[in-house]
Amino acid sequence: IRFALLTASWLLPAMIIAGCANQSGYASNRKHADERYHKMRGQLMLPLATQQFEAGDLAQAHRTVNEALQINPQSGPFHVLAGRIALERNRLELAHRLFNKATELDKNLAKAHYYKGLVYQRWNQFSEAMGCYQRAYNLKPDRPGYLLTIGEMLVALDRPAEALELFKSKLTYFANNAGLRSAIAQLYIMHGDHHSALGYLREANLLAPQDMHIREILAMTQLEVGQADLAIRNLRSIIAQTDNHQRTDLERSLARAYAQTGRITDARSLCQRLIRKDRADHQAWLTLGEIAWSGGDTATALHAAKRVIELAPNNHDGYLLAGMVWHKRDQIHKAIEMFNAAATAAPTKSTAVILHGIALERSGNIKEAVTAYKEAIRRHPQDNRARELLAKIHP
Repeated sequence: IRFALLTASWLLPAMIIAGCANQSGYASNRKHADERYHKMRGQLMLPLATQQFEAGDLAQAHRTVNEALQINPQSGPFHVLAGRIALERNRLELAHRLFNKATELDKNLAKAHYYKGLVYQRWNQFSEAMGCYQRAYNLKPDRPGYLLTIGEMLVALDRPAEALELFKSKLTYFANNAGLRSAIAQLYIMHGDHHSALGYLREANLLAPQDMHIREILAMTQLEVGQADLAIRNLRSIIAQTDNHQRTDLERSLARAYAQTGRITDARSLCQRLIRKDRADHQAWLTLGEIAWSGGDTATALHAAKRVIELAPNNHDGYLLAGMVWHKRDQIHKAIEMFNAAATAAPTKSTAVILHGIALERSGNIKEAVTAYKEAIRRHPQDNRARELLAKIHP
């Protein structure tokens, strides 16, 4: 009995200590289990919030993200998504803070740099935006979208040649990317080099035959370089798409393509159908007038020009077309009036001013013709037409 009591007196403290240790271990395990649960729950909330955001339910996405940030306030991806929600709501300052926080938490989070670039772009701070896009691209060099945004900022900074050089240097790396080729083509188009653009657009169309936007640019470029037959084929395929049935601009382009191939009847019929659909469609009237002018029908051209002037008095094309008709009919004073109105309506364009100068010169008003040609050169210093005309009367 004495031995048992002694043994019990020795075991009791040990049992108490062991019990405490077990309780401490249980609490620790419970804490770790709770942390794992919350972390797992937080991870599951990211795709949920993303799905809500992409579905357009910004309010629910905002609530989900806020709940997730309470669970895991050190999550960079959640700050990015919260920033995207703020950006969608046009709360740019808040979005900027959230993207900044995301990059502080994880400097290698490419999306955070990219979306911060979008904020700077919205603020028209193009240099800062380009820096963010460059960091995003450096982190994810396999993302052509990041590369394209760098080029976009170079263009915004009036450095299109650098953008073109950058894009062309990545053609081999992004051998199957249609967007890059389309971007190169559009840079050529910006410089008026439609022939160089055409090859890249054909490649882009082959790589992405379902992309109607690329095919539309291709069709317009084909129309510009005189490949009207090919343009007709592409325009008709685009218009056939259900979503494009109401695209009257495409139908007007199709009418111009018909006219280029000599299908004047088809071109006029299409324009007239558009006008019957909407008598106030001044662009349809203008297209009809241009087609009539190219076919030598000055009566229809003048009628259409007058309708354009009535419907869109600030559009210089109506005055320009009317002036051309009056000039051809030897009604020089009326032509001068129309060309002057066209030049006023388009203060940055030189063509109307040149035609104004030609009409003035023909009327014998050499002094004002000289003034008109000088104004055309001021508006467009590289326009050799005005320089040549000026040199003939004012050496």
